[in-house]
Amino acid sequence: MSEKPQTPPVVYLDLEGLNHPDELQGGAGKPLMIALDKLVLDPNNPRTEFDEAELKDFAEDIKHRGILQPIVLRPAVNGKHIILFGARRYKGAIIAGLDKAPCTIADDERQLDEYAQVAENEQRAPLKPLELARFIQKRLALGESKQTIAKGLGKSASIVTYHCAMIDAPLFLMEAYQAHKLTSPRDLSDLRALFEKHGAAVEQSVRDAPDIKRAWIRALGQSFETPTAEKDPVVMPPAPLTIGTEGQDATRSEEHTSELQSPCNLV
Repeated sequence: MSEKPQTPPVVYLDLEGLNHPDELQGGAGKPLMIALDKLVLDPNNPRTEFDEAELKDFAEDIKHRGILQPIVLRPAVNGKHIILFGARRYKGAIIAGLDKAPCTIADDERQLDEYAQVAENEQRAPLKPLELARFIQKRLALGESKQTIAKGLGKSASIVTYHCAMIDAPLFLMEAYQAHKLTSPRDLSDLRALFEKHGAAVEQSVRDAPDIKRAWIRALGQSFETPTAEKDPVVMPPAPLTIGTEGQDATRSEEHTSELQSPCNLV
């Protein structure tokens, strides 16, 4: 009795790639090569400041070595991918004249969190103070507390507070920041506090200063300090004579002395 011929195994072909001809898979475990015109920058990316000279240098490096780490994308929507990680690589690739770039599609929900974007940027090239301040402002507007934001960023609560001082800061302080005279959020926070107390004098001092360091800010703050009673003792005049009982005279004398000793009345 002859044996029946065995049915060959069914082979299923993955034709998903045909729906996206601009996405070329290099093989298992390798990144996709995706056309740059299919990528868009994330409007919510906390990184918004890019040094043009640095980008040009980076583009020259890309011309020689290529993009060493794939750009990470969100899944496509209407044929476009939003860049999750790699805005700098994307900009560098455009300057370098590339048509496509190596990319991977994020499939881990933890990578889609906005705090993940900040963490990735901080590991590669830390965000500029104003970029981080804007991110903190956004999270505060969403109802998060400073403590929650600090935990999400992996930073201390004081760091969050210092950056908050950059939100809606006076124009002269932001001009000093843009001119690189003032680079520390803590310094800006201290100067803003001084400005709220002493106004135009602080503004003029900041505008006149060629460079601003911690020692300069401390000296500025000390220049506004009111002399204390120990530094500038006040000679107490004799209590005025009053007509009345001995107890009333004593009470009025004590009240007069108390008024003269009050810090609010010392000049």
